[in-house]
Amino acid sequence: MIIVHILPQLEIKREGVNIYKDVKVPLYTALLGGEMNIETLSGTIKMKIPMGSQNGATLRLKNKGFPYYEKENSYGDLYLRLEIELPQNLTERELELFRELKNLRK
Repeated sequence: MIIVHILPQLEIKREGVNIYKDVKVPLYTALLGGEMNIETLSGTIKMKIPMGSQNGATLRLKNKGFPYYEKENSYGDLYLRLEIELPQNLTERELELFRELKNLRK
């Protein structure tokens, strides 16, 4: 008999065979869409971030979780909770562009 203890990690949470992970997404990627490299149990994959993604939204990667016990080729899912990162230390030009965007939304 082997007993395995998994130490808790701040960036992932396991519930059964499913994994939950917070992922930081740059504001521009969330707004415009794009791809990001995501670490999974089976290696790094490119994940498409949909245009207009919202902070706290959850994306599911099927079959990227832990394997089911005694079920060959059957895996749980990886759920990614998006944390949108706001840019810091904006230049005067960037602030000006954000003000223009704000005025367009009125």
